[in-house]
Amino acid sequence: MYPESVETEYYIRSGMTTISGTGRADIVYFNYKNRIAEVYEIKPGSYAIDPRHGQGLSQLDTYIFALNNGNQLKTTGINYAQRGYSLDNMISSFTIDSKMFPNQEIVYNVYRNDGLITYNYRNKRSKKEKCEETEVSTDYVIEEIPQYNLAKTNIAWGSVALGVALLADDLFTAGAGTIDDPIALGLIAEGLMLY
Repeated sequence: MYPESVETEYYIRSGMTTISGTGRADIVYFNYKNRIAEVYEIKPGSYAIDPRHGQGLSQLDTYIFALNNGNQLKTTGINYAQRGYSLDNMISSFTIDSKMFPNQEIVYNVYRNDGLITYNYRNKRSKKEKCEETEVSTDYVIEEIPQYNLAKTNIAWGSVALGVALLADDLFTAGAGTIDDPIALGLIAEGLMLY
C-alpha cells in the first residue's frame, strides 16, 4: 500500500550486533510527513507476552539505536527512527494465505502499539460465496398483517387497572365503597373488550 515509503528486510548498515545477527529490520516505514522512520519487528505469537515480548523489543530497539546513531538516515530526509505505530490499524488482524500450509492462513496482530508485530497460523476460514443474480417472480399477494396498536392496548389495560382499583377500595373501606362496583365492572369489561 505504500510502495515508496515502506522497506522490508531493511538492512541496518551500522554493523552493530543484534539478537538475530542479521542486522535487518523486518519493516521500516519512512513517514515523510512526520520525518520519522518507524521500525517494526515481526515475531511469532509467543512474543505477544513477556518475557519474549521484551526480547523482541530489545532487538527492535537495537535497530532503532543503530539508525539514530549511524549516518544511514541522513540522505533520506528522515530526522530519526522510533518504534512503529502509524501502520498498526492496517496490520492488526491482517490475514494472508500460508504458502507452506495450504489449509492455513497467517494472522498478524499488534497488541501494544510498540512496533512489535506478532503472527499466528490458523485454519482457513470459509470465504463467503458470491451472490448470483437471479430473477425474482413478482407474482405474489401481499396480505395485510394486523398492526399492534400500542395506544389501544394501553387504554385497555388502563381501564382494567382502574376497575380493579375501584373494586379493591372495598377492602379498605369495609365494603362502604360498593356503590362504585358497577362502574368498576364496566371499566374491566370495556378494557377486556378493547384488548
